[in-house]
Amino acid sequence: MMVAFKVRGTDLEPHVHLTVGKLAVVDAFMKRFKLTDREAATKILSNGVMDAMELLGSRYVTSMTQVVGRLTRLREAIHVVYEKVLAGTGETVNRDELRMMFDQLHEETKKLADPQKWAQEEGRLVEPLPDTAAQPDYPGARPGLADKPTNAPREGAPVLGRTGKVWGERKVRRGEITLEIDADGLYWKFPDIPDDTVLHFEEFGYRVWKEADGAIVEELLVGPSVSSTRRLTRGEEVIFRAAEMGEAYEKAGTQRAHGAGSPGLGFDAVYGVVHAIARINNWLENHGVEAWVRRLRDNAPPGVEYVWTTRTRKSGQSLADRQYHISAVAEGKVHDLYTIDLTVPEGPPDPNGPINVKVTGVGPEILQYGSPPTRKSLEAWEAAPANEKPPIDYVEPPDPLKEALGHRTGPEPVRATNVAVARAQNALKRLTRVLDTTILKRTYDQNPAWNKAIDAVTEAVGRIDRQLATRPADPALLGQIDAAITAFDRRAQWATPDDLYRFAADLHNLARD
Repeated sequence: MMVAFKVRGTDLEPHVHLTVGKLAVVDAFMKRFKLTDREAATKILSNGVMDAMELLGSRYVTSMTQVVGRLTRLREAIHVVYEKVLAGTGETVNRDELRMMFDQLHEETKKLADPQKWAQEEGRLVEPLPDTAAQPDYPGARPGLADKPTNAPREGAPVLGRTGKVWGERKVRRGEITLEIDADGLYWKFPDIPDDTVLHFEEFGYRVWKEADGAIVEELLVGPSVSSTRRLTRGEEVIFRAAEMGEAYEKAGTQRAHGAGSPGLGFDAVYGVVHAIARINNWLENHGVEAWVRRLRDNAPPGVEYVWTTRTRKSGQSLADRQYHISAVAEGKVHDLYTIDLTVPEGPPDPNGPINVKVTGVGPEILQYGSPPTRKSLEAWEAAPANEKPPIDYVEPPDPLKEALGHRTGPEPVRATNVAVARAQNALKRLTRVLDTTILKRTYDQNPAWNKAIDAVTEAVGRIDRQLATRPADPALLGQIDAAITAFDRRAQWATPDDLYRFAADLHNLARD
């Protein structure tokens, strides 16, 4: 059992700090880590010295306690022998055994040492640190990301707003994110963003650049969460806490909000971190648009990845406005899906102040990549019997984002008698989306069979739609229609003209004039 030896909180602590402050090692330490505050450097070194003193002191006290215990037992054994001889018991004394106990007593006595000598001996057992300690790796690196498609400015392209300037690119290796130390302890240092240059962190699927108006644009190929490493990375600590920013920030309870380089989406970056009210950081971002991106990532169809981009303008260390952009990477290209703009009022942060959120862009390929089926519902559909197929769920924007955009946060009320009708109508809406996607994909095909097949399906859908609007609900029939549409929905984007003809025939058989 280790006996604790304490330096902190005793009279020794100020003496250690005073002594360390007089040593030349403080100057060397400041030079190595580019520190300017000698008192802060002394504090860091003093803490290290006290750690070593408490560790070695505890081991010394424990070791000496064990030696004294063995000496006491040996002396007691020798005393028993002396008592037998002096009492005239007549017992024969084993001289060899007595001599051995004296030898052991002598050897144990040698182990008693003053602390300095003991520390010097113990110190020899500790291997010295290498001249260059191994640099720990920054979390989040993934293989095979260097050549993924991107929307970042291309090398040689003109910089908007900076006449005569063109974009360059600098590849940033993992080892360039270095672990440094200052008065507050260890932190990760990222390279600065040069003007007119895209920093490309190839191993992390991350790019960042600064536009002419000062906006920071971050683009991240979304990956597995690294939130479990936030105690190590601490990207938000690039700026002060609310309490350190002043009374207005502390009163408003502002939080440090990441841009696209967000731990939950694969990379904890420092460049876009700003102060924002909790309604933005927690409600709109974490539980809104970022949750949407996480669900897209977790339900990505085979061969599809998602890209998360933010454009952040700052006012000091506070958020002025931010643009969110969601894209998909598939078939070697970037497909733009959604763009959402956020603006906040000027002036001191107000936790109850208005925020303006609106959709400013929707790409044509949202039909194909913007709302994939959830893996859980696909698994349930596969496992269900043919006549009991459940509806397939699709990735939709979370309620906080819908509310921020002015939409309803819940479904329209539906009477129980019309649940089956509503389900079939929703399936028809999904089918229409898929058909539109199929038409877009086949626009350039020269095969006339496509037009005839799509017309046949369109006619069948129209018949079912009219029937749903004019006939009493038949739950069994509606369940069959829903199952047929759901089954085709899953394979529509790969369908051939013959597949569409067969599907049209199935719908005609289910529809009743």
